[in-house]
Amino acid sequence: NIGCVHWIYDCCVQQLLEQFIRENPDISVNIMKGQTSELIPMVCERGLDVAFIQSEVHSYNVQSCLFAVEPIVFV
Repeated sequence: NIGCVHWIYDCCVQQLLEQFIRENPDISVNIMKGQTSELIPMVCERGLDVAFIQSEVHSYNVQSCLFAVEPIVFV
């Protein structure tokens, strides 16, 4: 069970998942896209195994790891 913020999914996670699914057709993948505020409680309550979100989680129940850094361009 994977949670992901919409823009992170579109930016990089989608490609990683598509490759993983091709290479591992016998493994089920469940993805939930949502906002960070929706996904953090689901990770803390063990509803999600991993979540790709845009902020660090400060909880003793959850381990945060930096996945990527993306520049933001304001137009």
